[in-house]
Amino acid sequence: MSSTEAKRAGLIARLLDIIEEGVGTYYRNSEVGWNSKKKRKELVDPLARYIVICEAGGECPNSIAAFAAFQLSFEETEVNGVERELPIIYCYELHVLPRHQGKGLGTYLMELLQEIGSRWNMQAIFLTVFKENWQALKFYQRLGFKPDPISPSQYLGGKYADNYDYEILSKPLLLDA
Repeated sequence: MSSTEAKRAGLIARLLDIIEEGVGTYYRNSEVGWNSKKKRKELVDPLARYIVICEAGGECPNSIAAFAAFQLSFEETEVNGVERELPIIYCYELHVLPRHQGKGLGTYLMELLQEIGSRWNMQAIFLTVFKENWQALKFYQRLGFKPDPISPSQYLGGKYADNYDYEILSKPLLLDA
């Protein structure tokens, strides 16, 4: 294994640990369950991209303060009552380690994702969040995210939506920003 491959493997292992520590409980409490092999496969997908913030003076991956994992993709959603497939940026993970929370890192990462999406002519940013993770829900709502029309709470409504323990949130991107 080359030095670069070893560094990548170390980074993926650390990201996986951070995800499990941060939201593993939400996964275990959901129908999805925690599956480290599936999450690792998502992280090493050839289209996966990361923004990693490390502590000043620290060496990554051991000093990660926050990170976002994302992909440029397409999502079928409803726009003005019409179903369309939109080019989007999908935020798969956003994590700020507890000792670094409240310092604006999460907001900064989301701003970077929005900038990337705008520069690549994506029309929206999407993410999925567990309903039980009320702190994340409040954070995303504060940033202007709303349940997307394809989210079970919007699409199914009523008692059927209660069968789902997650929300799909989205926010339009301003092109030419």
